[in-house]
Amino acid sequence: MKRIIGLQARRKMRSQQVQKSQVKKIWDIPALLEAIPKLGAVIDLTNTDKYYKPEDVKAAGILHKKIIMPGRILPPENKVKEFMDAVDDFLGKDSDILLGVHCTHGLNRTGYMVCRYMRDRLGMSGKEAIKKFERARGYAIERIVYTSDLLKQNPAIDKERTNSKSATKRRHDFEYRSPLAEEYETETTRRRYR
Repeated sequence: MKRIIGLQARRKMRSQQVQKSQVKKIWDIPALLEAIPKLGAVIDLTNTDKYYKPEDVKAAGILHKKIIMPGRILPPENKVKEFMDAVDDFLGKDSDILLGVHCTHGLNRTGYMVCRYMRDRLGMSGKEAIKKFERARGYAIERIVYTSDLLKQNPAIDKERTNSKSATKRRHDFEYRSPLAEEYETETTRRRYR
């Protein structure tokens, strides 16, 4: 998903503790907009409000959504739906904006929610979603609770695929096999056509 960016919220640092080498590492809204000028919306998945004020983000012309989400545990499905609806809403408002999503480190909760969106709304496999997120973010999702849940199949998509396959098999009474040589087949085509 090229329009969603995983961001990191950092702890506020008191001015007397900041060394010159650390100044560039401090996250602030002007620096973020300078680095990502097309950023048009932010979804905050932290379980706190200590990192920044949503009003400051909105004052900079960025849409903002706060979804309070504790770390290290799977979020309830109503939070997942709230996130997915917010992504659809923000990206639907302007086809050119980028959407920033963050938790504290921009990795575990962020990775889980972005991958859930790719799996459940875009129909990607959990494995493919994780691979794309980790490649784009540059770090692996660390919490097993998130990756193991993502690797479970989406029941709605599975049911649709199963119904589609069984209907095809009944109609044609044979299974389609890809004419491509095995070295060109992907995991998806092997699963789908064998």
